[in-house]
Amino acid sequence: MNPDDFAGDDPVNQALSAAHVALYGLVHSVVAALGLSPGLGFVHTGHDRFFVYDVADLYKAEITVPIAFAVAAEAEEGQDIGQLARLRTRDAFVDGKILKRMVKDLQMLLEIPEEEQIEAEPLSLWDDKEKLVPYGVNYSEVKSCP
Repeated sequence: MNPDDFAGDDPVNQALSAAHVALYGLVHSVVAALGLSPGLGFVHTGHDRFFVYDVADLYKAEITVPIAFAVAAEAEEGQDIGQLARLRTRDAFVDGKILKRMVKDLQMLLEIPEEEQIEAEPLSLWDDKEKLVPYGVNYSEVKSCP
């Protein structure tokens, strides 16, 4: 695998790379939201995002590895494997369960006392007419009244 030549890699490595990048993005968001240092690193060291990589490793076998192999097996000739892998990884995140679990796992791993732990709650979007509306809805498909 050559990190400077994504297109030159085989489909499995392309899918793995794309899925892992999506996972790193989610992990980095959770780490930052909890006020933790992305560069903390226990297993990986010497880089400003190694804690993100450590945490992501906890979820790869369950989420990104199966997705990557499925994408590589199912992709048709000429399809953008990176895009397919990112979309499937995003879809795996949609229900929010992995986000909640990640927050809980990080607090447990860092031995944050239970009375000081925070709970990850689903987000809502602000609408000036409806006030709070659910997130994860493609509002471009919602028909507006004349």
